Amino acid sequence: MKQLLFMCLCFSMATINTACHKIKANPAEPIDLTPKLPQATHTGANTFGCYINGALFVAQSNNYNKVIPIYCSYNKISENELRIQGSRLNDSIRDNVSFIAFIDKGVGAYEMDVTGDNQDGYNNYNNNSILCLDYNFSLTEKGMLNITFLDTVNRIISGDFQMQLYNEDCPLKIVSITDGRFDLKY
Repeated sequence: MKQLLFMCLCFSMATINTACHKIKANPAEPIDLTPKLPQATHTGANTFGCYINGALFVAQSNNYNKVIPIYCSYNKISENELRIQGSRLNDSIRDNVSFIAFIDKGVGAYEMDVTGDNQDGYNNYNNNSILCLDYNFSLTEKGMLNITFLDTVNRIISGDFQMQLYNEDCPLKIVSITDGRFDLKY
């Protein structure tokens, strides 16, 4: 009986104590669900995003396909070649952004490589015209890449990029890719 009385007394004290604290009523802040560029991080978060002619591009795929949304390789042993591709595939969009650069001094600014088979920078598979699938680098206007973080021990590379790509056979002759950023494991 003493245990029951003791438990009732403890419960009463706890109830009185919590009732005496003033609970501040803060309205819940609205949650912004607007798609955004991934944060600029240096953790190997495997993120890739940019704007294509002002429209947001974030690498992703849905659950119904086998597309790998982000590909990154960095071969320090042979030529310091960095290859990055971000792909987007869902019910209504199928496209990718890709580039190659030779990273020979670590963190810093680089021009993208536009020689040989490395000329495609943007592929858009939504067009009905086969002539407008690929947009290429110009030999005179190479894209720019800025490596902001390179950790060869943990195999993390981060940076930002921009490029102008061309296809003279399309009504939209120039594709402008701006504010690009990535944080990848390779």
